[in-house]
Amino acid sequence: MMLGKDIALKSCVNNKYLSILNEGKISFSQNDIKNCDILTMRYVGKYITLKDKNGKYITCNMYNTLELSKDIFGDNEKFEIEWIDENLFSLKAINGCYISVQNDGKVELNKKDVNINEQLNMIVKKEESLLEFLSFLKDMSMY
Repeated sequence: MMLGKDIALKSCVNNKYLSILNEGKISFSQNDIKNCDILTMRYVGKYITLKDKNGKYITCNMYNTLELSKDIFGDNEKFEIEWIDENLFSLKAINGCYISVQNDGKVELNKKDVNINEQLNMIVKKEESLLEFLSFLKDMSMY
């Protein structure tokens, strides 16, 4: 199933939103939602993909960092969503490492466990309530 939702991602460690920098590098460096990059999240089986407005997917590259570079998705563009509670979650790449945000906003993929650096919030960019969206996500994760 490939239903998509427009979202913004916010890091719990520095309270900043995801931003796509030069050459497709990913950072959590935006102070407000007006200036952050909106992504389309889609479920692909038990995984999600994240795509920007230009159709490029966020990928886990060979250096264990995130970048925006692919026009089509494969295994390196799939992430598993792990719920911490009804508002917080972490994303695990296909290599088993979690997306980890540092205080300065840089992103790594080298942690095998979850602490505050791996916790994210999701902000829905539609009229629906967050509760409705979370219900959608939890229903979809059962497939």
